[in-house]
Amino acid sequence: MSTYSGRQAKVAVKTDNTVAYTDAAQVQSISIDYEGNLENIYMLGDRNPQEIKEGTIAISGTIERNFVTGNFSAAGTTFMMLAATNPPAEMWVALFPGGSASPKILVSNCKFGGYSVSVDVNGMVTERATFSGKAIAVS
Repeated sequence: MSTYSGRQAKVAVKTDNTVAYTDAAQVQSISIDYEGNLENIYMLGDRNPQEIKEGTIAISGTIERNFVTGNFSAAGTTFMMLAATNPPAEMWVALFPGGSASPKILVSNCKFGGYSVSVDVNGMVTERATFSGKAIAVS
């Protein structure tokens, strides 16, 4: 099993399924969450589940990046545009834990729906965008 450090990981956000490595600039962190909503089915009088049913699938994630206030005007609007476009465009989000090589974790048919921006006393701007996707795959 391979071990990856944070300095190797790369993120790509694109409008099509030709997601090759192109780094989403200055990404600080990314999280991808998958929830299968499994439900235990019990029979009256039996404490052991009789069956485990699959529920609805929910795939979501958050991308966060930092800027110095002087760089924000040039590079800081991309995530805001992704979340504020009406209707939201479908995107493909890819995480390459080992850099530009495989494996690749790909979330397809994403729509960005949330956005926040904050600045601290030192002039560091933090931008956060949230997305939901239809499918997740590892290749």
